[in-house]
Amino acid sequence: MIGTGEAYFDIVWRQFRKNRIAYRLVWVILALFGVAIFAPVLASNQPYWFTDPEGLRSPWLVSLVNAETAIDFVFNLALLIFFPWAAGAWLMNREARKGGGPTLIEAKTYRWREHVGPNFDIDLGYRTQAELSRWMAKDPVTRLARRLLRAGVLPAARRQALEAAVEAEVADAVAFARSSPFPEPESLYADVD
Repeated sequence: MIGTGEAYFDIVWRQFRKNRIAYRLVWVILALFGVAIFAPVLASNQPYWFTDPEGLRSPWLVSLVNAETAIDFVFNLALLIFFPWAAGAWLMNREARKGGGPTLIEAKTYRWREHVGPNFDIDLGYRTQAELSRWMAKDPVTRLARRLLRAGVLPAARRQALEAAVEAEVADAVAFARSSPFPEPESLYADVD
């Protein structure tokens, strides 16, 4: 019997759990997958943590964030973010299915520049420089960078190298766009049914 508001995955999962061997093997496969994903952490030649006169150190976390290549850096950060995100999504889904209603996450943002254009629009009179400065001081990217620098996780040289690589990639993309010819007007209707 299908319950009210029951998702397809919930129905499949309930049916799947009836097969005890398959159910147990899924957890074995997930455990092996987790070991494979976290092998660099589990088999690291760096100690997980230690204390010295300056406080608690975590070399394996530093090595995880300071990967050799940019793609490894992104992959490692995705690993760190994925599990809290998945747990939160699962809990919110569970609460909603119990009748707790939807969960809303409010993430307040603030626009630094004009709606259209590269300038700060302080001269238009609807906000002050002090208000803009307060919001710029709250910039989460800058705050995280300072925190990682203080913790020794992301040294200044590594951050500057990452920022330079991103700036170069953006500059290449802009140069490519500017040197490319404008599309033909007929292409406006391409792939439109």
